[in-house]
Amino acid sequence: MDTSHDLRQRRLDADRTLVAAAQYLGVWPVAVRRIEAGTSRDTDLRNRYLEWLETQAITKV
Repeated sequence: MDTSHDLRQRRLDADRTLVAAAQYLGVWPVAVRRIEAGTSRDTDLRNRYLEWLETQAITKV
């Protein structure tokens, strides 16, 4: 399972902003930040974020 640091690094490697992730997920940026920091227990949001990160890594050229 990805650690919090891994999630943030994956987003940065995909050249995506916290705001872009939040807009896609329909949440405030702080909710994504909490997922990345490991302080949120919202597993549904974390899973949706992971799915989004996977698609972003694929589409980055």
